[in-house]
Amino acid sequence: MDFKFFFKKFPRGYLVLEKTESKINGQIEVREDIFGKRGIFVNKLSQSGHLVERLWQKPIKRVISFRFSVKSCLILGAGAGSVAKVIHKFFPEAKILGVEIDPMMIKLGKKYFNLSTVKNLEIKICDAISTINHKQSLLLRNQSSTINQFDLILVDIYLGDEVPEKAKADEFIMRVKKSLSPSGMAIFNRLYYGKKKKEANQFESRLKEIFPQVESLRISPSIFFLCR
Repeated sequence: MDFKFFFKKFPRGYLVLEKTESKINGQIEVREDIFGKRGIFVNKLSQSGHLVERLWQKPIKRVISFRFSVKSCLILGAGAGSVAKVIHKFFPEAKILGVEIDPMMIKLGKKYFNLSTVKNLEIKICDAISTINHKQSLLLRNQSSTINQFDLILVDIYLGDEVPEKAKADEFIMRVKKSLSPSGMAIFNRLYYGKKKKEANQFESRLKEIFPQVESLRISPSIFFLCR
């Protein structure tokens, strides 16, 4: 292997495939490393791509260990579709509704991450927080019927490295809970380092006041809360 070639082509360890601006997320970079792995970065934080897929695999495998059927999944904060790919990998028959506020993320997902090829996936470009808080049903169209309760809800709502205040509120958490099927599970992703540890711990306390069962799963740099 000619490492000189790679260092010349990837002087920072990665190649910037595209740099763009979004009204929602600000500056966005699509990067590719020397192994051909791609990711989307906002404020130097990975938002979609192979790192996000790898991060979500462990909590999804934990879901499998509970041995309940996942026929429908709602993703709040779908990004460029990385989490949807993980769901399709482990639950290939599940119907997936991905909600993403930033149309630029969807555009980049289709351009660089084969988002359009994920089967059983429906994308809605809208504000998931406002929609779910105002009791407007998030409907997943399944042929002639619709689904407004989900076996699995994944909450991964970030603007850069910050969670919007409304996504921390009890009202939002309660709406997520009410959107679950009777035996369903919600998974909340939170960053867990530095000052964000305190925020995540406080959020966990609120979750425990609303859900009967809350399990935490630490996977650096995040912590996942599995709620039933």
